[in-house]
Amino acid sequence: KIVGRRWLFLPLWKERYCVLDDNKLYYYENETSKGTNSNCGVIHLENFDVCEEYESKAVQNAFIITTANRGFFDPCHTFAADTLPEVCDWIANIRSKLNPTVQKRTSFIRKSLSKRRKNRHSLEKQLQNVPRQSPDPALDIPGKEPLESITKNRAKGPAGRR
Repeated sequence: KIVGRRWLFLPLWKERYCVLDDNKLYYYENETSKGTNSNCGVIHLENFDVCEEYESKAVQNAFIITTANRGFFDPCHTFAADTLPEVCDWIANIRSKLNPTVQKRTSFIRKSLSKRRKNRHSLEKQLQNVPRQSPDPALDIPGKEPLESITKNRAKGPAGRR
């Protein structure tokens, strides 16, 4: 089964016949389909590095194929099987076909991002303890009160389009 989407992003599950060949996952409308109609397609597994179980309220025994550092426009493919052993079998077979260079690259990116986050948090803590001084003493504001926003309490214009 493969997931499709309809208006308002409500999941619509459609039954498909899938074939795993080398590093490509083909899906067809039925077993006798030739792959020429619009309901057939191919997923190139060299572009993905994650295949794992997926918890879905809409269907049981689901799994997902995606990348570890998935952006908004990166593809994500969700499938479901009839039984849990079938799901485990599909996941094991697909994981053996995933691109190891994508796995290494994304794990490197995850590690470097976590290092940056740690460094940023430690730098923010250090900066909180340092008193701020302006370059010109005449610009110093007495006290540590925040500045008020000039536009926050102004009169608002008419509602609607301008």
